[in-house]
Amino acid sequence: MAISLVTPTGGEADLERGNAIFEDVMKDENTDGHLRGMAAAALADSSRLGRGMQADISRALSLYEQAIELGHKGSAHNLGLFWEGAWGVEDGSVIPDR
Repeated sequence: MAISLVTPTGGEADLERGNAIFEDVMKDENTDGHLRGMAAAALADSSRLGRGMQADISRALSLYEQAIELGHKGSAHNLGLFWEGAWGVEDGSVIPDR
């Protein structure tokens, strides 16, 4: 979503700027809950994968929970993968979406 907005044609994505846009969406109380849920899910993915930010599993979990509360159903799947041990949490590594 926001990542594609900050990717020049044929160039590298500015992941940090994309994450900043998601953060702004999360802070805006007037933004529709569904859109805020998608932003929370995208930030959770970035936090889990270290995409444009330092990987932080605790933050990813919190953001997935927020996304679920805001109606983002896919985040429940990602959170389930964590609880099933499918993220590689034991050794601190992260795995990409399946």
